[in-house]
Amino acid sequence: MNWIIDERFIELAGEGQRWFDLRRWQMQGIITLTNSFFSSNVPMAFDLSKHLYMPIPNSELDVNPNMKQNPGY
Repeated sequence: MNWIIDERFIELAGEGQRWFDLRRWQMQGIITLTNSFFSSNVPMAFDLSKHLYMPIPNSELDVNPNMKQNPGY
């Protein structure tokens, strides 16, 4: 099992799927994520007030003058 965990770490690191893999394994009881994993001193780049909605492309805003850009963009 440790070999599989190590292999998936290498494979998924560059694909942006590592977090989802860890959460799935935690929910199945395969691994345990400690609180220190979630409470690091590194600031998170995710801001809920800005990243709740995606930005609307400028081409769409140009076509429809009644449409307004989502907050934060």
